[in-house]
Amino acid sequence: MLDLSGIRVVDNHCHPVLLKQEMDALRFRSYFTEATHPSFAQTHLPNTVYYLWMLRQLAAFYDCDCTEDAIITTRNSIPADSLINQLVQAAHIDTLILDIAYPLPETCYEAERIGQAGQCRVAQMLRLETLM
Repeated sequence: MLDLSGIRVVDNHCHPVLLKQEMDALRFRSYFTEATHPSFAQTHLPNTVYYLWMLRQLAAFYDCDCTEDAIITTRNSIPADSLINQLVQAAHIDTLILDIAYPLPETCYEAERIGQAGQCRVAQMLRLETLM
């Protein structure tokens, strides 16, 4: 399901893992959209094909019932280090390129800890932004 090893290079980056991992349905749903208005996650997102497909994938990954509540409960019961390890290993990720500028560093695990938990290399991305 998550095996990404057939993709030679993923030209993307990820953000560090948040220290606070406990989720409710609204917070969980917000990770599946870029919409910022809460009504989107409350009303629209749970009915999208993508979200319903992802719930089936996550239920298989977590070996739990295919309901949002069961998936969130199971996910919340797994310590963050174990969750990082399970996800990275299942996807066969060799290296994570972390954008450590967001979210705020004090709200996230340090890059070294993510690499240790995931048993993978970690590179920190240098972000240069200009204001025009």
